[in-house]
Amino acid sequence: MAGRSGRDGGLSQLPAETFAPPPARYLHLPSGSHLPVNEDAAPFIAVVVVEQPVEAGWQDHVSEWLVASRCHYMCAWGLDASSWDDSVDWASRRLNGADELPDDKWVMTTWHDHESLDQVFRYAGHCAQHPTIDLERVLIVHVAGGSAEDAMLTRYAEAQHGAQDH
Repeated sequence: MAGRSGRDGGLSQLPAETFAPPPARYLHLPSGSHLPVNEDAAPFIAVVVVEQPVEAGWQDHVSEWLVASRCHYMCAWGLDASSWDDSVDWASRRLNGADELPDDKWVMTTWHDHESLDQVFRYAGHCAQHPTIDLERVLIVHVAGGSAEDAMLTRYAEAQHGAQDH
């Protein structure tokens, strides 16, 4: 089970723009809510933004949904971010087997409890890569009482071009 922490997690050393970061989508997912059907089968990066407490059973359910939906890289930020790292790791083991996972089933997980959300968005767009699978999009999973779709998508886009730390 991997994780990241540190003052900026190496984000200040990102290379200059050499590629287009993956496009982002937004999912508002209040704690305890039902999960949507994922109709997009493309592998993706999830940025789980946790702004309200969650129950462990619901967190496990969301983690399994992420893995089953083809999330291959999950970055957690916010309340108890490291627990999301562990939860997705365990969900991957439950769904894919606890032994050696083939590369196409492996899910990288990170938590970012010492970085700003803008730094995490930049990391997701520029650094989050899978060793064998092209990750075609970013899904911002916003665990919060109210939706902030426009603000989150704007922050993600601005973070890709160096505008950070709102």
